[in-house]
Amino acid sequence: KTQDQKQSDRKGAGDPTTSNSAQSSDAVDKNATEDEAKAGGAIGKPTEYDDFCGDIPSAPEAIRRCLAVLRTLTQTGPAEPFLFPVDPHTNPGYYDMLIRPMCLREAGRRLQAAAKEYSKLDGDAAVRFEEAKVAEFARNIRLIVR
Repeated sequence: KTQDQKQSDRKGAGDPTTSNSAQSSDAVDKNATEDEAKAGGAIGKPTEYDDFCGDIPSAPEAIRRCLAVLRTLTQTGPAEPFLFPVDPHTNPGYYDMLIRPMCLREAGRRLQAAAKEYSKLDGDAAVRFEEAKVAEFARNIRLIVR
C-alpha cells in the first residue's frame, strides 16, 4: 500500500462510515476503470515506461491485458535490472547463462508491434495471431523471471 492508503486506513479504522465510504470509493474506481476499458479507454495508469508498455486502445483485449501486466511489472523493485538490456560489463556471465536474453522493454515492443500487425488481419487468422503473441509474451516473461 502507498503511504496515503496506510494513513487513510489508520484514520478510518475507528470510524466504520469512513471505512465503508473508502470501500465504496474503491469499487467506484474499479468500475470506472472497467467501463473505460469497455469503451475503448486506457487500461491501467500511465507510467514512465509507456513508450514500450503503454496501453493501445485499438489492440485486442488479450494484448492490452499483457501490456497492463507489463506496466505493473515495471513498477516493482525487482524488475528494475530487467527493464532494459542487462549490461554485460556490470553483470559478466549473464549472457553466457541464457540462450535467449530478454528484457521488459523488448517484450513490450514486441507486444506493440503485434498490436499493429493484428489490425491488418481478420477472422481466424487474427485470433490465431493474437493467441500466438500472448503465448510468446508469457514465454518471454518467463525467461526474464527465471
